[in-house]
Amino acid sequence: MWRDIDVVVNIAATTNFDERYDVALALNTYGAKYVMNFAKKCVNIKLLLHVST
Repeated sequence: MWRDIDVVVNIAATTNFDERYDVALALNTYGAKYVMNFAKKCVNIKLLLHVST
């Protein structure tokens, strides 16, 4: 799969301001880290698009 992907888009997040801290941290911080680590493994990557809240 890492050879076939050339664009990675990350728009996942929680925008609920009353969200539990552990849930918000997992989605908004660690989620972005996991997407970045995945994108680094893509040998033909041309674009990583990250949209943040």
